[in-house]
Amino acid sequence: MKYGITVRHDMGQGFIIKNSKTLVNFLKYFKKIDFVEIHCTYPMPLNLMGDIDKLQKYIKKRDLKIGLNFPIKWHDRWKMRKSFKEVSETIFDFASQVNAFYVNIHPESLAYFTEKEAKEDIKKELAILEQKTDGRILVMNGHSVFESPEDLNYFAKEGVRICLDVCHIFQGGMDYNKFREQIHEFKDKIFLFRVSDFGERPHMQLGHGKIPYSKIMRNIRELDGRIVVETLLSVENELIFRNPKLATEKSLEYLKNNC
Repeated sequence: MKYGITVRHDMGQGFIIKNSKTLVNFLKYFKKIDFVEIHCTYPMPLNLMGDIDKLQKYIKKRDLKIGLNFPIKWHDRWKMRKSFKEVSETIFDFASQVNAFYVNIHPESLAYFTEKEAKEDIKKELAILEQKTDGRILVMNGHSVFESPEDLNYFAKEGVRICLDVCHIFQGGMDYNKFREQIHEFKDKIFLFRVSDFGERPHMQLGHGKIPYSKIMRNIRELDGRIVVETLLSVENELIFRNPKLATEKSLEYLKNNC
């Protein structure tokens, strides 16, 4: 198993990733991770470019891999001041400089378009994006669009694999037995599992919701999958820990001790 954590500009409790130096200082807390996923919402990765050499040296020294999470078209688009082309070019330039091993495409919400429009739009953009990186392109499910592996399989052509967001799958009404069937059915197409809990709200700290991770992780381990711990939104929402370092540590500890 390979473990990673997610990072974005605003990590909660006033903790801001202002530049590569700040990011490196945050990553130093986590000695037992294999990769980190950067959320490419404004202003990341723009604020990492000025001193990117610090990040490059650190990930090389630790043999730490970088993945990117990229809202494909509508969401944020750097506060709607930039074209999709400008944003994607900056992100893929950053991907090249940190030798990103995947770019995870987030398909957004149906609030922006119908499912048919979303499928057509994303499929068109994926064809363009695949030409821009040596890393693997992934497609991820959301809470209101492409909720299941069957949905995501629409995009699972050559070069496109699935990032399965477990929280959103269960938020959409999944039960454990069906989940077990689906991950085995689609095991050859799943590249990455994104884990957070779902209870009163989505993206809670692991162990604070109702998803049966003790069972789920047994199935994921059978596939020798990659796990990225999503604690960002739980930092915003969690009633107990409003601390990005502690929330991340607690979720990693939960995986180690309970799964």
